[in-house]
Amino acid sequence: MAKGQEVTDYRFFARAIIRHSDLITKEASFEYLHNEAERVLLEAMDELEVAFSHPQAKRTDCNHIFLNFLPTVIMDAAKVKLLCLYVCTIVSIVSFPNVLSS
Repeated sequence: MAKGQEVTDYRFFARAIIRHSDLITKEASFEYLHNEAERVLLEAMDELEVAFSHPQAKRTDCNHIFLNFLPTVIMDAAKVKLLCLYVCTIVSIVSFPNVLSS
């Protein structure tokens, strides 16, 4: 950006790390990550809502939430797809509640 030029792109970034506890079975690992993903996603959305109370928050657009899962866990692809669909559904319900109730 050139010196003296006004910034026009303002964004909030919410980042979270979901650490895997050492669980014995793949099913237990999936259940833990599923529950933690939901909890952390809702927590990140709450934090963004708090950030919007700042007077300059009205200037923000295209905000981001990053969820990092550590370490990599080997899971059945169908379960990963199911988890992604579930998270997308939660985001849709929380972000657009009036669309689903119409």
